Amino acid sequence: MNLKELFNNKEYKKIIELTKDSKDPSELFICLSSYIQLSEYDLAVSLIETNRDILEKAMPYKLMQIHIELLLTKKDFNKAKVEAEHYQTLPYISQEVEEYLANLPSLIEEAKN
Repeated sequence: MNLKELFNNKEYKKIIELTKDSKDPSELFICLSSYIQLSEYDLAVSLIETNRDILEKAMPYKLMQIHIELLLTKKDFNKAKVEAEHYQTLPYISQEVEEYLANLPSLIEEAKN
């Protein structure tokens, strides 16, 4: 059974067991998604922080969205601001990303209130 099948069968713990030490970006993203499905937000953030370089190179926009959303879910607004600033320092990716980054400060403020 492959990881997508395991995910579709909601076998999140098995996926985490198989992929948590991986350095493959697609495996890391499915591991991250599994943590989120299990509401293991601290572990999801930890996975992002440990593998930031790999994940940023593979899918920067997807990573930004997931990372900020996780921090807002955890109500860690200060860390969300710090991470937003980090993502704003990355080289240009696309217009879509630029628009997302421009909206981040208001998104964080909105979540706070």
